[in-house]
Amino acid sequence: MLTCMDSQSRTLSLSFPKGITITIHSAFDSVISNLTHDFVSFLSAEPVASPSLKVEILNLALLPEKRIGFRVFRSSTRWSRNGEQCVRFFGKAELKYHFNRGYAKVVATEPDLAYEMVYSLILSYVGERLDLVGWHRIHGLGVDINGKGALVLAPSGGGKSSLGFEFLKIPNAKWLSDDVPLVSCKSEMLAWPLRFSFREKPADRSLKLRRFRRERYPEKFVLSAEQFQGKIRQFSKVDYLVRYRKLSHGSAKIKRLYPRNMVWPLFKWLVIGYETPQIAELFLRPSFSDMTQKTKILKGRLATMRHLLTHAKLLEVSAPTPRAGAEALASVLS
Repeated sequence: MLTCMDSQSRTLSLSFPKGITITIHSAFDSVISNLTHDFVSFLSAEPVASPSLKVEILNLALLPEKRIGFRVFRSSTRWSRNGEQCVRFFGKAELKYHFNRGYAKVVATEPDLAYEMVYSLILSYVGERLDLVGWHRIHGLGVDINGKGALVLAPSGGGKSSLGFEFLKIPNAKWLSDDVPLVSCKSEMLAWPLRFSFREKPADRSLKLRRFRRERYPEKFVLSAEQFQGKIRQFSKVDYLVRYRKLSHGSAKIKRLYPRNMVWPLFKWLVIGYETPQIAELFLRPSFSDMTQKTKILKGRLATMRHLLTHAKLLEVSAPTPRAGAEALASVLS
């Protein structure tokens, strides 16, 4: 039998686009603090009476040994007949989750792991709900100058966060998302301003950074969107679709691309959803209704990819430093 160590709970309410709301009750103060730092742009002014998703986090001294279902990385998953998923992470935390009924219960032995689980859960849940109404997350950087928008694609570790951070130092520059902007089949972008995350700690000591320790990946340094509230643009067209590359030397370069050059990046980062925090343990559910939902999502993502390829101007920006890349990108938009 599992015994809760702390009956006291802290509560956080979040409100996302398209009327999606989430309430989190946590026995860990640090989990609420970290989630507030991450989702400061989506804090609800008042408690949500009937949230779309209700999350409860319990603190346990010890998680009993259990083997369940199939394994993904260092987690294992099983499903019940009523559609509930049970996911065991790293042998130290467990999540029971029902997407359609809108509830999740997390039990964990340590706050860092509970936080990481709930962070991924929130992004997965909200991302799937937005997918179903035609707004799709893509692994990229969304920026804007004077109403002209650019969606910048690069692999994880490719310098998008550093590029976006430098871009905001340019007059009239705005941002929509550092990591996963929302795009529609009409080549529109909707703001998703979570935070900036860096693999290496920025030299600027005035920044209020927080360490993000992860079980599966190296730690990052994260910067809350609160420090850039005045630089957020809520909506923009994707006028330019940009592939960004870091150079080892030389000067910044801009060149035109053809649709065939961007097919694979869009298919990988938009259609498949590679490198978006929508992990297989939470997104895939073996049922007929889920197959129908996923087919609808796939069609929407393919339509969005097709519209981006035919309506946005396709460019490649290469630069030896983030500052040079930001100036080159700004020269295109302005």
